[in-house]
Amino acid sequence: MKPRRILLPLLTVLAVAMTSKPTPSPDEGMWPFHDLPLKLLKEKYGFEPSNGWLKHLRMSSVKISSGGSGSFISSEGLVATNHHVALEFINQLSSVSSDLVEKGFLASTLADEIKIPGAELYQLVQMKNISDKITKTGVARRNLIAMLEKNESRSSGHKCEVVPMHGGAQHFMYYYRVFDDVRLVWAPEKQLGFFGGDRDNFCYPRYCLDASFLRAYENGKPAQTPDYLEWAPTGVKEGDLIFISGNPASTGRYETMGQLEFKRDVRVPAIIKLIEDREAVLNDYASLGHEQKIEVLEDIFSLRNSLKFYRGNYRSFVDPKIWSAMVARESAFKAKLPESDPALRDFEAIEKGRQIWGLLYKETAFLRMDGSLGRLAQDVERILSQLAKPENERALGFKGKNLVKKLKSLEERDINEELARRYLAASFATSKSVLGELHPFVRTALGDDSPKAAANLMVERTQLRDPQFIRHLLSGKIPLADALKAEPLLALARLKREANLRHGQEINRLREAEEKALKRIAAARFRTYGKTIYPDATFTLRLSFGVVKGYELGTTDVPAMTNLWGLFGRNSSFGNKAPFDLPKRWLEAAKNLDMDTPMDFVCTGDTTGGNSGSPVVNRNGEIVGLLFDGNIQSLLTDNLYEEVTCRSVCVDTRLIAHALDVVYGAKRLLREIGLN
Repeated sequence: MKPRRILLPLLTVLAVAMTSKPTPSPDEGMWPFHDLPLKLLKEKYGFEPSNGWLKHLRMSSVKISSGGSGSFISSEGLVATNHHVALEFINQLSSVSSDLVEKGFLASTLADEIKIPGAELYQLVQMKNISDKITKTGVARRNLIAMLEKNESRSSGHKCEVVPMHGGAQHFMYYYRVFDDVRLVWAPEKQLGFFGGDRDNFCYPRYCLDASFLRAYENGKPAQTPDYLEWAPTGVKEGDLIFISGNPASTGRYETMGQLEFKRDVRVPAIIKLIEDREAVLNDYASLGHEQKIEVLEDIFSLRNSLKFYRGNYRSFVDPKIWSAMVARESAFKAKLPESDPALRDFEAIEKGRQIWGLLYKETAFLRMDGSLGRLAQDVERILSQLAKPENERALGFKGKNLVKKLKSLEERDINEELARRYLAASFATSKSVLGELHPFVRTALGDDSPKAAANLMVERTQLRDPQFIRHLLSGKIPLADALKAEPLLALARLKREANLRHGQEINRLREAEEKALKRIAAARFRTYGKTIYPDATFTLRLSFGVVKGYELGTTDVPAMTNLWGLFGRNSSFGNKAPFDLPKRWLEAAKNLDMDTPMDFVCTGDTTGGNSGSPVVNRNGEIVGLLFDGNIQSLLTDNLYEEVTCRSVCVDTRLIAHALDVVYGAKRLLREIGLN
């Protein structure tokens, strides 16, 4: 992709900011609630939230065990989150006769709310700086942290977690109130929660009702939650200040250039190639007929979505302006360190270590045995290698009940031979093209055959599809030496595992040395900048802020907000065909809907994965939206914040309320959130 001229001012601003002062602009940052840049916020927006305002927002926010965020929206434990965050729960409660994913769900009464086995909500009730207690390193440090968490959980009655900040320069104890009785209250149909499917994911404008309601219970009754977010009576408009309270999973804003070069030159290109090769296999298989196409269509869309993600992320590495900004960021930090600081040598050590790591990564990543038969061969071979050891020396997953489960799963594998053949052929072709035809793995896989011929021969001759053969093999009735001669798939799997083991030991050594170097660099950074910079995300509660704002893209303007006109227009333009089709009740309700109702909006708030479901609130602390995605440009922000075109995408609470009223008739819920 060609670099855009619009990024030139960005580079200038970044270079000045990074060389003149360490503090980022107020719109950048996923800030811990205990270290917020209140002065910057006041200077730019004329607003400084009170301690009470911040505590109320923190206590209203929850982390969800399925891997996202949410918020209390009533005093009786009602929680708003994304449909895709609740999807794991919705699918868990579904059955053939009652598909809640496709049809949606609405509990008419409290008694109709369905308990979700295993679901939990975590409310952050306290944070305590315990940096002075973390004095050990390595295994001793991990043991110390485990002991502190256990003791504090026992004494406080809360779930306690030690959270490292600033690369381990600080440590906090986080105290969580845990709700382990969680029930499903409302979910729209998947077609509304994920309208446009993988084709529209990471895109904007969007038209999604990506929202669902859960409820926390205690002692069989709705939990009492005095801290909750009131529904904003008027919503938001372009230019409004907003705040996002959620749990971003991870970022790499402080990775060294050596780490980033490894991603640019090795890791991300490798992942992209592997996904492209896999997609090619599925596209080829889908061309065989309608039945085959339906069988793999969802996997194809998923792979294409992954490609969007990694290609978008790769853009930050190949755009010279963005790359120069990351170089400038590191150079500005190094320039502040005294020449005697050992952290300066650590940068060079990391770069050299990553160069070696890159060679080893290539070796491990491209020893390919994809597809159901390839995976089966690898699983059987690994179990054989573990069974050859005394039980007390086996890995935990290969003992007792865990071993029984693994053995049973081998017999339950569903093998599609045609697809397995195509996957193996593509795997061997990939290995050959990257590693070369003289590589031991490639020679073992192919001999003198082509990748396609070798794969066909292996699939035709293998006995791994026969559960009885596997049982005899694992019980020792078939000698391993004989099996390895007769089963080239097993022999290849053994070669792959042994190579990975050798390389893995060296990678672990490099990783351990790098972790020590990174801790020294992190300590130097914290000494230099202190709390004027935010720590990388760790799937713990953070506060981001920004404004509702559209953007320019190429020669066009992208609006800050979409509405229901756009949803039905997109549906009509595609002839009501998947993934742009709408459920019958939405089509029937169209005549009663206010098409001017805002649907989704974008803002400059700094977010990443894990923020899904985060409440978006206004100056009054009222909820105005739920964050659910980022645009394609935002995929570069794992390593560098950029606000010219990067946006967080949110569903507007006015859409949620209007849909609950007109489409779902959820009067009970509307009354509970104060709207009816």
